[in-house]
Amino acid sequence: MSLLENAHVDKSSMNNIAEQEFALTQFSSQADIAAEQVLPTNIGRYQIIAALGSGNMGTVYHALDSLIGRAVALKVIDRDRLCNSDIHFDELFCAEVQAIGRLTHPNIVTIYDAELGDNKAYFAMEYIKGQTLKELLDSGIQLPIDRVREIIHQTAEGLHHAHQHGIVHRDIKPANIMLSLDGSVKIMDFGIAISAASDATPSSTLAGTPFYMSPEQFLAGALDQRVDIYALGAVLYELLTGTQAFKASDIDSLREKIIGQEPIPPSKLNHNLNRNFDRIIARAMHKSPEARYQQVRELALDVMHAGKSELNWSKIQYSFQALPVNQMIIRLKKTVWLFNGLRTDEIVEFLQQADKTVAFPGQQIIREGRPGEFVYILLSGHVHVTKQTNDNSKPHILATLEPGQTFGEMSLVEQSACSATVSALEECTLLRVSQADFWKMPEVSAKLYKNIAALLSSRLRHSNELLSIDMGRE
Repeated sequence: MSLLENAHVDKSSMNNIAEQEFALTQFSSQADIAAEQVLPTNIGRYQIIAALGSGNMGTVYHALDSLIGRAVALKVIDRDRLCNSDIHFDELFCAEVQAIGRLTHPNIVTIYDAELGDNKAYFAMEYIKGQTLKELLDSGIQLPIDRVREIIHQTAEGLHHAHQHGIVHRDIKPANIMLSLDGSVKIMDFGIAISAASDATPSSTLAGTPFYMSPEQFLAGALDQRVDIYALGAVLYELLTGTQAFKASDIDSLREKIIGQEPIPPSKLNHNLNRNFDRIIARAMHKSPEARYQQVRELALDVMHAGKSELNWSKIQYSFQALPVNQMIIRLKKTVWLFNGLRTDEIVEFLQQADKTVAFPGQQIIREGRPGEFVYILLSGHVHVTKQTNDNSKPHILATLEPGQTFGEMSLVEQSACSATVSALEECTLLRVSQADFWKMPEVSAKLYKNIAALLSSRLRHSNELLSIDMGRE
């Protein structure tokens, strides 16, 4: 239910996961609640409509604010139901209310009102029509990859806002991610959130839900926003595979797995996944916080790009004054053979016509048989040039290109289909310029065309040499 329920659980009291799931309780179903308790008519000025969920510390109700007629989710904590005397109730309650109250963001649940009394405490939150991500996962539905991207993106945006305000959630999990009917995503329950500026180091207690806890949470290490990044990686893993990254029959075994084992690459469990997701999970859930994504938006950006069949090209706007001449231009002159003989202002003119993109491992940049329309420059990373053989077996690797090299030049010579496929071997940065834009800069294109002709001639000589060698072997 609340993150208050998840806070300060004595390790010695949890002998197995079943006991732990009782201590770190989730919502009961609405039908179960209705069978077990009679709904109150009113709590304060709030008219109770239905029970939404219940845990061992209290209940969340769908309620109506009788003063202004607004539907709310009313979270009511019953002190008499608290089973752990170590819980500093007032402190934790105020922490959750104040944490949410400081945050105003479309991807974080909004709090409207709070009351702290002798026997009960409650706060009224935004009522969201929909279901939790946990409920969706428990139903067995396999979400389309585009919806997975959107859920991670929106959750990351909410977390980024919290981190910008110095708040670390500490309990990101499917049960705390709400999916509204309009498609928006809301982060709930900040009951064990901490200030990123504090030296938060749990000792004999666990705070969080162990399946989604980072190694440093188990090891009583210093905690910062990277525990949320780890947890979001664990949520992503479950969305991609339908199972948790680590499972165990008891808390000690689970702890050892999270601290000492690597999760099975998601592509081995879901064969429809692009292997880019393996790399993302490995980084997001790395044992060392320093080796993880350092900002949650970095994770979301990689997820948005991973597995996409189409590259996202964008125009780059450069001016001579804006360019760091002593860095970028000098580096381009040294590494990009196509720019041989070009002045700095001519390189700037070329860049003004170019598009830029980042390709991830396995993404195809050009495909054999497709129309050739662009010249490409590889700025970083490596790509494979492959050609499909007639027997439809594994494509033959023609070459591996390095930063500074180009491909697609034949599109400037003749209107023809691409004779090979070029795919990223690793994360690559590329520029491209279309045939039409190439000829918009006559002086520059004349020099570039001369360089391209020299390259094509060199490639032809190299091919003839290889052919002669092959014939000699025969």
